[in-house]
This record gives sequence, structure tokens and C-alpha cells, in this order.
Amino acid sequence: MASHELKTPVTIFSAFAQLLLTDEPLAGKAQPNGLLSRMNAQITKLTNLINDLLDLSKIEGNKLQYHFNYFDFNKMVQDVVDEMRLTTSGHTIDVKLVKSSNVVYGDRDRLIQVVANLLSNAIKYPGNSDNVKVSSTQNKQYVTVSVQDFGIGISKEKQHKISSRFFRVSGVEEDTYPGLGLGLYISNEIIKHHNGTIPVKCDKGKGSTFSIRLPLRKNDK
Repeated sequence: MASHELKTPVTIFSAFAQLLLTDEPLAGKAQPNGLLSRMNAQITKLTNLINDLLDLSKIEGNKLQYHFNYFDFNKMVQDVVDEMRLTTSGHTIDVKLVKSSNVVYGDRDRLIQVVANLLSNAIKYPGNSDNVKVSSTQNKQYVTVSVQDFGIGISKEKQHKISSRFFRVSGVEEDTYPGLGLGLYISNEIIKHHNGTIPVKCDKGKGSTFSIRLPLRKNDK
């Protein structure tokens, strides 16, 4: 499965490169800038696949490194959303974050990885809706950010497998969506190291809501 997923972007990348190198004019075909943009998207996909495999290896060897510090959680989430908006033209991402004077103590880069994964999944399994909602709530102990989509959802009998390695969601016609099925497994491991949880609410055909629940900590500095 890993071999197949890694070969796919490489094959597409090679085809685009050959098209750009051809002596024939590109009239009637995708223009160079468009091809380069699509090639760049495949490079990003390939990089993400490789990073997932590397993270899996580190997790299994208990060598995944963390760098904890205080940071503004809301700003981190907004930064991820803003970056995702730049690379996603077909979806609307609505954001409503609760105002907070508290901070989270954690590895900002690793938590960016988790939020980005949840957003990517919401966009990846859109169903008949191109809308994604990002919201947050907070009490005295925890801050929770939720990513809600209105896509294909996950049946109840499969929900217990969500955080398993190599689990991939099946589509409406039971066609498996591309990917290694490592994103949620890695995300779950990262959140565990932050003493948090990833609650999930899913309904087949109605969408899913994945949340990140993290303990708050006042900045003692």
C-alpha cells in the first residue's frame, strides 16, 4: 500500500515533466505554469507521505521528539486555517474561535501537524458539501478546537478503527480514498503526549466532527 501511494505522485510528476520537456507546442494542453503548479502539488503530497512514514517509524521506536513551550493556541489554529485557505480553492472554511487569555503548553509545530491533518481530512472527504467549520470552546481546565465537515461520515461499526494504523475511510461506493491511513494514528499519538484527547462524532452520510481537547496552563514566566 505504501509503495502504491508513493509511486502515484512520482508517476504523475514524471508525466508532467516529460510534457514540459517535449519539443511540441503546448497549445491546447495545460500551460507551463499550470503544469508546474500541479507538479508542486504532487511534490507536497509525496513529502507528506514520506513524513508520515518517518513519524510512524519514530513513534514505534519511541523517538518522536517534542519541544514544549507556551504559545497562543488560537493564533496557531488561525495560522493553519489561513495557510489551508491558500491551497484550497474549492472549499469554504468558517472559523469561530472563543476568545482566550490562557495559553497552551505544548509543541506548537506538532499541534500544527494535528490541526492541519484534521482540516485536510475534512476537505478530503467532502461528500456533497464544500463547507468546513472550525470552532473552539473553553472552560477552566481545557480548550477544545473542533473541525466539522458535512461529508461522507464514518459508520458506527468502523469508528473504533479511526485511530488505527493504515485505516482508510471508504467512500459512498466503497472506493477507498487515497492515503496511507496514518494521519489520525500519528495525530492521536501526538495528542496523547500533550495529555489530551481527540473526541469524534460521526454519522454515516452526514459528516464528522473531530476535536482536539487540550489542558490549559497559565504562563508561569
